[in-house]
Amino acid sequence: MTNFLKKSELNNAWYLIDGKNAIIGRLASVIAKILRGKHKTTFTPHMDNGDFVVVKNVESIRFTGKKLEDKKYYRHTGYPGGIKEINPLKLNEKKPGESLKLAVKRMLPGGPLAKKQLTKLKLYTGESHPHEAQNPKIIELSKLNKKNRQKELIVRKKMLKAHQIIGYITFAGMIYQGILGGKMYNGDYSVYNTHKTLGKIVSVSYFTGAGLSLFTPPPLVSREREGLNNIKLHKIFANIHVPAMIITNVYADKQHDADKYRELSLIHI
Repeated sequence: MTNFLKKSELNNAWYLIDGKNAIIGRLASVIAKILRGKHKTTFTPHMDNGDFVVVKNVESIRFTGKKLEDKKYYRHTGYPGGIKEINPLKLNEKKPGESLKLAVKRMLPGGPLAKKQLTKLKLYTGESHPHEAQNPKIIELSKLNKKNRQKELIVRKKMLKAHQIIGYITFAGMIYQGILGGKMYNGDYSVYNTHKTLGKIVSVSYFTGAGLSLFTPPPLVSREREGLNNIKLHKIFANIHVPAMIITNVYADKQHDADKYRELSLIHI
């Protein structure tokens, strides 16, 4: 027996989308899906189970090709010869966001339910909107479409590759620096300047690699798996050696105190 969603079980969330430089067709398809509730496992065609969608910066929505000027919207006054036409450019000058509303409307099925669902679409020019109290969840369109993120994914690939190479260089530098530090600890101070210069180079390369990791664009699809894996181990070790690296540099600057040199050297190593 099929169990349909009951009216008392309806739950409407709020979503916020930035329409700046968004392609109207792709944006409308995402909005229509949310308004109908097709993004939910509880989707019921005859129930108004969709969510509210707030779109800001509707004046900056883009059309592909020459559609902004060539596309026509038609309406009829009901009188003989009363057909009217307008292109998106002029329509958006009169009513910003009206082109988006029409696109979404035509992606919804006809009937009273679709009209009710369309009222959940809130369009605003500029960055501000009066729905902060609803705490809408932000939807980033770029993360929903691979085509929109091709350049970003190429940058991600290059940044992660650079992060890996810098990581190997830093690791090799740390090993050699440790060897020099061991010589200094045993009384050979002839390598002091080399050790100090190498320390600065290693620090710069280390934090450069860390910065690349932090600011790398996110993946198109999260592939994090349950349990312990290489990525999680990498993150755990990073949380340990980042503060350790900072402390190491702090103690390196304090080693000019001859009385505590050997004690600080042990901590530094």
